[in-house]
Amino acid sequence: MKVALSACITLLATFVNAYRIDLWQRGNYQGTQRSFTTPGTHSLGFSAGSWKWQSGFNDGCCVVFCRASTNVGKYCGSASKGDSSAGTTKVVIGCGNSVLNC
Repeated sequence: MKVALSACITLLATFVNAYRIDLWQRGNYQGTQRSFTTPGTHSLGFSAGSWKWQSGFNDGCCVVFCRASTNVGKYCGSASKGDSSAGTTKVVIGCGNSVLNC
């Protein structure tokens, strides 16, 4: 019974603002890697060559990719890019009516 309850709680957590962005310095998910699971603006310390955005189904959470103060892309559903040339140096994460500005 404990195992079933634990599994249900884990499953429920994946649908309640469970998002994550993973970014790598090089393409094909190689090199230095950073992950973020909280809202706000996050500097990488490098230019991302690949990334994976995981967002719960229809959770209203989005990520904006920034090159310095320039918006170079936005995703609100799960997505990934194994070879990105956008030059992303920071990401902005938010849900609902959050304003996501670079």
